[in-house]
Amino acid sequence: MIGKWLRAFPTDDGLLLPRTQIASIYLDQVFDDDMGVEIAAAFGVPVYQSIPGALCLGGKELAVDGVLLIGEHGDYPFNEKQQQLYPRRHFMEQITGVMASSGRSVPVYNDKHLSWRWE
Repeated sequence: MIGKWLRAFPTDDGLLLPRTQIASIYLDQVFDDDMGVEIAAAFGVPVYQSIPGALCLGGKELAVDGVLLIGEHGDYPFNEKQQQLYPRRHFMEQITGVMASSGRSVPVYNDKHLSWRWE
């Protein structure tokens, strides 16, 4: 998904060039065959070791105008219903924590549901 934001969106009328800029990336897990680090390097996007680091661009205050929360892929456990337990809610809590501590909020695009349960 991030590649479409960095390269272009395919449409019926051809490619739509991005009108936004990816300022930073946080990768929760990186594997030997992971494309995230390579894509970030190819487009000059810094990769941070934490969500707060990525949102603050290494500083102490929120430094981005929007957030893409993409919680897919990785080595996460499954529950008894065979749902993979992606930490999307945990990511969202970190995002809103940075916003709260910075005293401002920005739009968050979440590509899936936030949790596998209501609690």
